[in-house]
Amino acid sequence: MRPIAISVNMLDILALCLLIAALVYLYVSYRFKKEIKRGLIRISREIDKITDDKQVSTKDTNKNLNPVYNALRKLEITINEKNKTKEMIFEMAQTLAVNIELKNLLNEFLNKVMEASSSQWGAFYIHNDVTNKLEIKSSIGFSKNIYNEFDIDIGEGLVGQVAQTKKIKIISDIPDDSIYLSRTFIGKIKPKNLILVPVITGERLDGILVLASIYGYSEDHIIILKGIRSYLGIGITNAMAYERTQMLSKELKFQNDIIQNMNNDLENKVIERTEFLNNVINSIKDYSIISTTKNGIITTWNRGAEIINGYSADEMIGRNIAINYSEKDRENGKAVRDFKIAEKDGEYLEYGWRNKKSGERYFADTIITPIYDNSKQVIGFTNIIKDITSIKSMEQALMNEKLFKNKMMESFDRAIILIDTAGIIQDMNDKLLQITNYQRFDYSGKYVAKIFENEFEIEEKIKVIMKEDIKINWKTNINIKDQGTRYIDIEAETIKDNEGFVKGVVVFIRE
Repeated sequence: MRPIAISVNMLDILALCLLIAALVYLYVSYRFKKEIKRGLIRISREIDKITDDKQVSTKDTNKNLNPVYNALRKLEITINEKNKTKEMIFEMAQTLAVNIELKNLLNEFLNKVMEASSSQWGAFYIHNDVTNKLEIKSSIGFSKNIYNEFDIDIGEGLVGQVAQTKKIKIISDIPDDSIYLSRTFIGKIKPKNLILVPVITGERLDGILVLASIYGYSEDHIIILKGIRSYLGIGITNAMAYERTQMLSKELKFQNDIIQNMNNDLENKVIERTEFLNNVINSIKDYSIISTTKNGIITTWNRGAEIINGYSADEMIGRNIAINYSEKDRENGKAVRDFKIAEKDGEYLEYGWRNKKSGERYFADTIITPIYDNSKQVIGFTNIIKDITSIKSMEQALMNEKLFKNKMMESFDRAIILIDTAGIIQDMNDKLLQITNYQRFDYSGKYVAKIFENEFEIEEKIKVIMKEDIKINWKTNINIKDQGTRYIDIEAETIKDNEGFVKGVVVFIRE
């Protein structure tokens, strides 16, 4: 029976061990579960403390959570700053979106961007595509003289250079005589930094934004300016397009009003105007005024054309203008060539001889101009002729007179000097130059008494000759270049025009 008892005891011990193990398991599980719960509650409380901006440390692990907190705070500040930057850009973009008039848009934008960038000066230059200059359109903090002084060429000064490079530029070294100085109760102050921002839409330069501050510009300020300039370019483009639209609208309205008013009495006015123009054209007798169709058929032949050319209006209206050209010019097609040149160049000018109906020749100053319809198409030509035969004859007479005078002066064996009523030498012959060894330019425009030894004597003689209109002979000394003087005979008398007025004195000199 003993072995059976031992087996029973072993079973009891085993059962007891299992029971103890089960109890230990339950206890340990309970303790771990409780600790885990406590840990979760503690962590939850620590997170709440972090959100309440309190310093936290775990007592169990003795580890400081401040680095985590500081990192979170830094992240929060960064996010807030970025959000603030975005809000500023959005607010300025809204300003640009709601303003359609360029002046108001730039004024409001400058106020916003100066506030966002802590600037005390601001200006905006618009790029004029026509003049290729930068024109000041809006400014804050400057004197009003800036509008009179600052239209800037591309590449000129700081603003012009930024317009040329199209890159943002920050200037720190501001001169003491800068236009950015401001008056305050403590005196004048100047900015610490100047920033110039090109505003570009696509490849087109819209303008230059100029800001100046007594504090300087941070990276955040530059980010704001870079972020807003594309919106500014779009806003300016829209505002300028609006201005052009408004201008065109006003012009169209003005033109429509004119057309409407003209339509009310157009027919009567056309008749009156036609009659008036015909009367004006026919009253002009010194000019031949001829109008033709594009093919050269004469439609108008005024009274001046009748007088100058010898043909009546009845003879010429309805005929080709070539009839007014010489036979040789008609054969060469000159009239057609003249019209083609006038159509191409806008006018045709000619000086030359023409023939009248009687065969008499006259020298004509001719201009041919095209006549256009409302669509700028050539529908005819106007031929205006001035008879300048008398002028041509006068020019020829003057030329002949000059040639005669030159031949006359060179044919004398005596030296000749022509002076005006003031005693100034106007001309001389080569004989005088041979006697005195001077050049012609030494005498031209010189007072005549200066070329003689006794200036006073010559001056008094000339006065007597002109006053009493007499001829005088006397002897005196004339200056010789580099050789002293030479004794000569002088004869002088007045020169008169066709009406008998004294125009000067001619002096004859003989050795």
